[in-house]
Amino acid sequence: MSEYQKLLEKREKLEVEITLARAAERDAAVKEIERLLIEFQITRDELREIEKKIIQPREAPRYWNPETGATWSGRGRSPKWLDRHNLDAYRLPDQNGES
Repeated sequence: MSEYQKLLEKREKLEVEITLARAAERDAAVKEIERLLIEFQITRDELREIEKKIIQPREAPRYWNPETGATWSGRGRSPKWLDRHNLDAYRLPDQNGES
């Protein structure tokens, strides 16, 4: 058997080991999460809020209030601190370094 074939067999065995190890560690992680949920009485609503943060990352802020540090992404209803103000005065530079 060639060296190449031996390496392919080793890789196959390693892939099986990796899959089994990941499954075992995942099961342990799920059990730990379950323990923490019970211990700290974490509610479904709290978990949904966490899930929202994970699944729907926030948009980068486009406007910033230097007095309070509040930010706004430019989506949805504009915050009261921007009412009757020139938006350009509160605009943050975009990620490309432009204003």
